[in-house]
Amino acid sequence: MRQSLVPSRTTLLGLVKHATFVEKVWFDEAVTCRSRAEIGIPATSDESFILHDDDTIASVQQAHREACESSRHATGFSVAHGQGASRRTRGHHRYDESLTA
Repeated sequence: MRQSLVPSRTTLLGLVKHATFVEKVWFDEAVTCRSRAEIGIPATSDESFILHDDDTIASVQQAHREACESSRHATGFSVAHGQGASRRTRGHHRYDESLTA
């Protein structure tokens, strides 16, 4: 899991760690506008592949699961909020139509 099979930092565990980084960039940094330092993720994409001594298969998998769950929560909230707003808008539109009929 830690051995690179190509002339780069790419390892299987590093790919999972990088996927966690990408998840946090798209659904935390982009949505909340918090800095990467505030989120606790590397400043660059290249750094996201670096494995530290305390990175284990279990810890990297858990971090990825948590990042995905956080993204699902953020996305679910946005979708539910958007659907509610859409229903309210359609309701107002129907009310307006009844006034002009």
